[in-house]
Amino acid sequence: MVSRIHRYPRIHFDKPNDEIGKILFLGTCGLSPIVVGLRNHGVAGDHVLWESLGSSPLPDIDVAGYDATVVHLTLLHIFAEAAYKLEPDTSFGNGIYLPRAVANGRLEEYFEACADFTRGRVDAIMPLLKAKPVFFMSFIEPKHNYVGNLMPRFNLSNPAHFVRKLNEVLEEAIAAHASTYYFDMNELASLVGRARFQDDYIGPLGHGSIIGDDDSDQRRMQRSTPPTEMWDSFDVQVEFEQVVVRRFLDDLAIIRQSLQIKAIIVDVDDTLWRGIAAEEPDKPSWEFMEGWPLGMAEALLFYKIRGGMLAICSKNDEELLLSLWEKNFHGRLRVEDFASVRINFERKSDNVRSILSELNILPQNVLFIDDNPREIDEVRSVFPKMHFLSADHHDWRRKILMFPEMQVASISSDAALRTASVQANTLREKAREGLSYEDWLASLQLAQEVVRVTDSNHPRFERAFELLNKTNQFNTTGKRWERAEVKALLERGGYLACSMLRDKLADNGMISVLVVEGGEIVQAVLSCRAFKYEAEIAAGHLVCADILSNHPVVRAKIVDTGLNGTCHSYFRRMGFSEFSGEWIADRPPEWPTHIRTPDESSPRLAG
Repeated sequence: MVSRIHRYPRIHFDKPNDEIGKILFLGTCGLSPIVVGLRNHGVAGDHVLWESLGSSPLPDIDVAGYDATVVHLTLLHIFAEAAYKLEPDTSFGNGIYLPRAVANGRLEEYFEACADFTRGRVDAIMPLLKAKPVFFMSFIEPKHNYVGNLMPRFNLSNPAHFVRKLNEVLEEAIAAHASTYYFDMNELASLVGRARFQDDYIGPLGHGSIIGDDDSDQRRMQRSTPPTEMWDSFDVQVEFEQVVVRRFLDDLAIIRQSLQIKAIIVDVDDTLWRGIAAEEPDKPSWEFMEGWPLGMAEALLFYKIRGGMLAICSKNDEELLLSLWEKNFHGRLRVEDFASVRINFERKSDNVRSILSELNILPQNVLFIDDNPREIDEVRSVFPKMHFLSADHHDWRRKILMFPEMQVASISSDAALRTASVQANTLREKAREGLSYEDWLASLQLAQEVVRVTDSNHPRFERAFELLNKTNQFNTTGKRWERAEVKALLERGGYLACSMLRDKLADNGMISVLVVEGGEIVQAVLSCRAFKYEAEIAAGHLVCADILSNHPVVRAKIVDTGLNGTCHSYFRRMGFSEFSGEWIADRPPEWPTHIRTPDESSPRLAG
């Protein structure tokens, strides 16, 4: 049965958050910062008060109407459950048992009991929450070591360390469930400054909430200063709510469409290092690099880990700049970290056009960084949809690291392959000189594997989901998928046909996904890295053969998005015929003879 439901009406702003949908909040008062904050941002939600005790029944909730769920497990309840397990005769409801566990020498035993109850609560609630994504808020960690300032810090007797280790258990527990995320309230509390709003100066550390005033002590002989006045907490509480909400909305944006900025193109002078190195060749490297330039270089490397690509566009003498590069960076940031490099005295818009072609991406998926506003204006005049940074260089690092457009919900194994794949593609193009198209394809020694993914726990699922939602140019419908939609399709018997491609120069990782349900190819996407190799025909051969083994024909469709012109001829090239906007075939296309399977066996749909 449902406890009480608090309904927060949508507040209308000039730009209401209608695209966010409705949020389900499940837990107790620890949810207040995000509940109140989202309400003030115009986001609708229902707060179901659930006491997360082992004896508390799970609420009966119809989750179909919610676009995301936020769960808060009350630490005080977990403390009490663990205490009762250790001392069932005396400790019922004892949420302040931690100091007694320290005194009694039962600290390790008590922690394991808390960890078991944390795992149990996560596993119990997840089957209920079919609406995705699901966020579990972290336990708020105490501000201090209440055993004493000089006592061991990294010991379970320190309450702050105890709760931090329990947060590790929570993160590990939710990692076992798909589309479930750890929401770190402690990171956000530290950003704001927890001293003025966290309530563990007043209540037990397991309460883990924010300071509030209590009107129940009006009859005391000596009246106390209200806590919010004592710690001057009102303004910082409002700031904390805003920070929590901004992070939550950013996280939703990352999940729904990660890494919208697929490449960063950077200038060098006064962009990657301080000043113009060629004009001061004898200056020590630390004067060029210390401070924000090293922070910028590090940020670019973190962005590359996420799967983003880097490129250089600099007006310079190439030989001189590359010699200065090694002198200044000493291997910390390498030219090889950049998928594309243009160092010359040509117009920057021409070089950017060449980089876009080499990376095979659209201008709207690129961030261009240059300290010179004239260069920014020149490139913007040619590519008005591109994104730019020029002023306020001390803020470049933060934007690269923190903007949701620069982030991903998970890092796939293919992320590390992208730069090498682009560099290998350049070598392939050079190898093409003097060869016919057919001879060139044969020389690449292409090997392709196509795997059927039928479950969201499949190791290929995350990369497949990422590819579905980030591909624009070869995307037959342009549809963006929610995780719950893909999971529902798989549960209905559909599958994702995922292609992996390698050749003699590089492993390209997953390069295409075909979404299949019944007798229909619902959608086909192909990474720009795999253009020109007929890998999409090979994948189509296996999928069509599979469908035709159970259906008389294969059906498909094309939806023009204005960006996907490269795939408009796809089904025609596979032998489909168009009837009233629908593409139909009764036989699979031929398997491309220049593509082999990894184990040299006959082509088959694996998995």
